[in-house]
Amino acid sequence: MITMKAITCLILAITYLKVNGLISNNVIDLTWPFNNKTISWGAGKKFEITKENFVDGPDGTWYGSREFALAEHSGTHLDAPYHFYKNGWKVDEIPLSRLIATCVKINLSEETEKFGHKARLLPKHLNDWEQRNGPVPPNSVILVYFNWGQYYHNESKYLGGENSTLYRFPALSPQAAQWIADSNKVVGVGLDTPGIDPGEGPPTKPVHTILAKNQIYALENVKIPPDFPEKGAQLLSMPMLLSGGTGAPVRIISDVSNK
Repeated sequence: MITMKAITCLILAITYLKVNGLISNNVIDLTWPFNNKTISWGAGKKFEITKENFVDGPDGTWYGSREFALAEHSGTHLDAPYHFYKNGWKVDEIPLSRLIATCVKINLSEETEKFGHKARLLPKHLNDWEQRNGPVPPNSVILVYFNWGQYYHNESKYLGGENSTLYRFPALSPQAAQWIADSNKVVGVGLDTPGIDPGEGPPTKPVHTILAKNQIYALENVKIPPDFPEKGAQLLSMPMLLSGGTGAPVRIISDVSNK
């Protein structure tokens, strides 16, 4: 049953999209397609079509349906705070207002050229962004561009190892995560890598934990274009409304008309 509250939320979302130009020719998709090339974390279930039913009738009628399976943390996906914080929001508990956000992009592709998988977002990079652009706006998502997406279709290069204990890729430093949490302005952080914590490091995930305890979600395996604007874009991140989810596949679109 569709409630009046659900209808009201839908109307408000559509109105916001129209007013803010998210339904326009300036919308771009920051999502990798889900298919047999989709990256899954560790031993998580890879995307798989488990059943297909296609009927091409002699009278021209057509019917098609498929069933699929995948892990919560596969492909372009959202990590809910509950993933690393027992009292954090689950996927279906994240307020809609936090999924429609102003976007801040930090370009660390030069760091990747210098340091490879050891490249890290540091507080210095966040301070430098603010010196150029002013304070990070309220209700922001920070996207960090390492240019790591160039390896997405080369799984061994993208992950850096055959299992999660051997993964190697750029990520946030715990110090940057704390800077973000202390700002009280950031609702989410996204990267064009498999995870916000470094691939190499201890089994604990300090970056995830710091952000999760502040109800900040993560967007991983984001398809960030090289020319994505440093400021001015709007971001809409809509995960599957997975009840109790620690994470979920997410469709991320951005309006870049105000860049």
